Amino acid sequence: IAGAFAARPQPVFEIFDETFVARLAAALGDAAHLNGHSPEAAIQIVIETRNAARASRNFALADRLRKALAAQRVLLTDNGDGTTTWSVE
Repeated sequence: IAGAFAARPQPVFEIFDETFVARLAAALGDAAHLNGHSPEAAIQIVIETRNAARASRNFALADRLRKALAAQRVLLTDNGDGTTTWSVE
């Protein structure tokens, strides 16, 4: 089965290179402080910040946070049980 492995897709987490957190932090400005965190922790911080913004009815900030993640190919899903999960596009 020559070439069987050549057709495999690249791991989706390749977007989490060494610049991911810096790019996300630059997009968010003062909305969330992400320096020194792993990509997964940074995403969780953004989700928690977004949830707090939604709870306080600051939908403009919540949308800005969602869009900043989407620009980095991280998609959020708001679940019926009140949780938010993420996936890589």
